[in-house]
Amino acid sequence: MGNSSLAKYDPSIHFNHRTPWLAEDVDYLVKYNKDNRTDLSMALGRTYKTIADKIYNLKKSGKIQARNCRYEKP
Repeated sequence: MGNSSLAKYDPSIHFNHRTPWLAEDVDYLVKYNKDNRTDLSMALGRTYKTIADKIYNLKKSGKIQARNCRYEKP
């Protein structure tokens, strides 16, 4: 499964590429994490993969509640 449908890095679109995350950006991501990742990417000026990775890490740290899993963890 390729990522050919994702936008390639473009400095005019991904204006926050490789910049530190601001508290306001993280708050926005926490508030709107259920929105489309592509839309979040455009709103925050970061790549799709960066947004997906950040949401994953926020869920892992407990700052975003993960969706209920159908399977119980052992």
